[in-house]
Amino acid sequence: MKRFVWMAFMSFALAGFLIAPQVSLVFAQEEAKESPAQRILRVSKEGATDAARVKTIDAWLAKVSQNTGETPDAIVHACMRNARYLFDAGKVRAAPVELLEALNTHSSATEPLNDTLHRYDAARLAAPKSSHADAMRAMGAGGAERR
Repeated sequence: MKRFVWMAFMSFALAGFLIAPQVSLVFAQEEAKESPAQRILRVSKEGATDAARVKTIDAWLAKVSQNTGETPDAIVHACMRNARYLFDAGKVRAAPVELLEALNTHSSATEPLNDTLHRYDAARLAAPKSSHADAMRAMGAGGAERR
């Protein structure tokens, strides 16, 4: 009986090792078909993902990429990472596209990407019930100090 249970367990484990990489490969291929602009809109769960919105996000990514020297993929990942940080640190719900907008508005060639994101984080965490617009105003008014 023990031998049968052991053999059944091993066959299921082997099947899992054979199937799991194929399933993750399918998801990776689907994600690879998306542009960075489409990915950040999908993750941000924005309803309007029409061609005009994607074009706007592409323009933002190009500007931020030019200012910071980062690739669009790296910028999208940084925005997603910081949106998660805001939720973990202060239960602040910020969409990655909001962080991209902050980068588009407030990034410069003299300031690293993460410093701009940290200023946005500080503005949102200083007043957790504040909105994205409030944080953008605080960054513009110098309320979130540069490092």
